Amino acid sequence: MRLRDYILLRDCDFNIQDIEIPNMNDEEKETIETFIDITRHIQEIEQLFRIFRVNIKILLNFYRLGNNDEISKNYDFDLEDTDDYIINSLVINYISSAKTLKESIENFMKQFVGETNEINIKYNNECLNKLYDDVFAYRLLLRLRDFTQHGHLIVSRDYQNKYYFDIEQILSTPHFNINKKLKNEMKNIRQEIYEKYGDHPRIAFTLSVAEFNYCIIKTYNGFLEAIEEVFKEHIRSLKKLIKDRPHFIYSSNNLETGSIGLNKYGKACISPVYSIFHPTGIADSNFLGRRLVRKDFINSMVKWRQGVIYGQWRIHESDFLKIEISVPSVKEQRQIGTFLDYLDNLITLHQRKFEKLTNVKKSMLEKMFPQNGSSYPEIRFKGFTDPWEQRKLGDMMNVTSVKRIHQSDWTDSGVRFLRARDIVAAAKNEEPDDYLYISKEKYEEYSTLSGKVGVSDLLVTGVGTIGVPYLVRNLEPLYFKDGNIIWFQNSDKIDGKFLFYSFSAEQIQGFINESAGIGTVGTYTIESGKKTPISLPDQIEQAKVGEFFQQLDNLITLHQRELEKLQNIKKSMLEKMFV
Repeated sequence: MRLRDYILLRDCDFNIQDIEIPNMNDEEKETIETFIDITRHIQEIEQLFRIFRVNIKILLNFYRLGNNDEISKNYDFDLEDTDDYIINSLVINYISSAKTLKESIENFMKQFVGETNEINIKYNNECLNKLYDDVFAYRLLLRLRDFTQHGHLIVSRDYQNKYYFDIEQILSTPHFNINKKLKNEMKNIRQEIYEKYGDHPRIAFTLSVAEFNYCIIKTYNGFLEAIEEVFKEHIRSLKKLIKDRPHFIYSSNNLETGSIGLNKYGKACISPVYSIFHPTGIADSNFLGRRLVRKDFINSMVKWRQGVIYGQWRIHESDFLKIEISVPSVKEQRQIGTFLDYLDNLITLHQRKFEKLTNVKKSMLEKMFPQNGSSYPEIRFKGFTDPWEQRKLGDMMNVTSVKRIHQSDWTDSGVRFLRARDIVAAAKNEEPDDYLYISKEKYEEYSTLSGKVGVSDLLVTGVGTIGVPYLVRNLEPLYFKDGNIIWFQNSDKIDGKFLFYSFSAEQIQGFINESAGIGTVGTYTIESGKKTPISLPDQIEQAKVGEFFQQLDNLITLHQRELEKLQNIKKSMLEKMFV
């Protein structure tokens, strides 16, 4: 089908109504406020249901309920005197959370559905009234809750040293603040227990908990079903408030460079060089917005260009609407758009977290290392107050390089061979363009002359992007390109992580930039490496600082990789979900 089947061209004439968002009237405000209020109450009811489920889970997990109302701890040793108080509190929490949920649902139905509404009447008859007023389990547990709140729910112990709820003991035990009405209600419950269970009254509590849990679940599920249509009606009312607005905007002169987009911001004043479109009823704006910026669509427009001067070619609106595209049903369009929106939101989330953590690291590098010749950082770990010592790296360790390896010695496997650009890629958590190696034989031969790189040694780029550090973290054999990389043979003289992050701090980076010179190509040499200044606390503080930045880097890497993963998923989906 052609684009004209999916979108309508709108004239680019404007009046004051087009460039101003009109104020909502009182009716529109009330519609929005009601919808927000409904949503908030539904969320509250959902939370109350979750609280109820947690309470029954705690009750059942902490105590075993036997088939004879026997109560025992969910672990091996005997119950203590304080345990009947715990049982009391669990019963109160369990029943109170259910009662609060019930009352909240009742209030919601009255407020937002209406007492005389058929939906509310049906729900009351089939759920609330039937499951509460007519269910013995609710009345029993509610009375037990009331009794517990005004005194103490006695838990008796039988000859087997097992606890159980004894209705006779409960009624005969003195309580504080128990009124006559409540005691009579409990006596009526007692009579119902004997009528319902005969010679087996000690199964009442266990069976009531099981039955009541079922009632609550049925009530909550019934509530969700009852309000579905009501909620949809409010959604429809809300949609009526959405003002008609242009969806697509494009510059007819620059389409081949991607000058086309979906308006997500509402009414605005647009330059006359842009054309504005509306989607028809058989097109979803979100889907079309993504479809029309794809390279395959942009390439399909080339044949419609007119003009003789490069950069001033244009595509007339009438020709633009003739372009054929393939689209699925509106339902599928919306599902595709929703899915891609979800991916975009995840990408944005991880992008923001990545940027936030990167900024945190930058800030902490400034505050956790001394600045401007000071011997004290702005932020320190608790317990450290001594000044940091000023040293030169050449006084603390050997600063050198290795015997040169020629390109003819490179291989496809063996011992890893690092170049300056490999270190730069590692600092960005990126893979290098290619991996280089030298043979194990060549490595052993040359390492005999130059020495072997050890754990906590530091390799720093001396050409290109200079001053980028690479910390050696394990004993895996490693060789590097001489002249391009400076080797600091640390050998644990300084905490390896601390040394690594010191090269990202201002003191060392400032020195490297100054020593590199003003020339076109700056270099960081072995001699400069020996003169490199460093501020040092004691070994314990070094380790803490290094570990802190390591953990921060781990978080940054985590979000960076998740971001790259999501971007790749989106790229793949854009290739596979469009024809």
